[in-house]
Amino acid sequence: MWAGPIALYHSFYICFVAAILPTSLMAIFSFMTYKNLQRMTHNVHPASNAAQQQDSQRSEKMRLQQRDRQLSTMLCVQVVVYMIFTISYPINTLYNAAVLIIGGQKSTERAAIENFVLFMTSSFLLNFYSAAPFSVFLTSGASRKEL
Repeated sequence: MWAGPIALYHSFYICFVAAILPTSLMAIFSFMTYKNLQRMTHNVHPASNAAQQQDSQRSEKMRLQQRDRQLSTMLCVQVVVYMIFTISYPINTLYNAAVLIIGGQKSTERAAIENFVLFMTSSFLLNFYSAAPFSVFLTSGASRKEL
């Protein structure tokens, strides 16, 4: 997969499959979830009878809004963390494909640096899946309480 034009095709494929498609889908569905939460907040009213006060209704509504904000924050953080961890690998793949197509001799230092960068970017990509739950845990007080 690292020979000539196939390398360029492979790098574009990796960019689409690893960066563009998942990130755009995550962003779209996060936005849709946020809009749905806003719509549900307007439609959901806490159940109350004539004896309950307005203060209890307000506190219930505030609690629901706080949970909605925490969910929105968790979604945004997850999308941003995914982008940070995965965007470097497709960029590095494109760079390597461009260097292979252009050609030229590489010094041993340059080859070592490129191999190190490839190792680091692929490590970020592999470690994202184990780090994602911690980013969600750190951003949500309700999640920490329930856990």
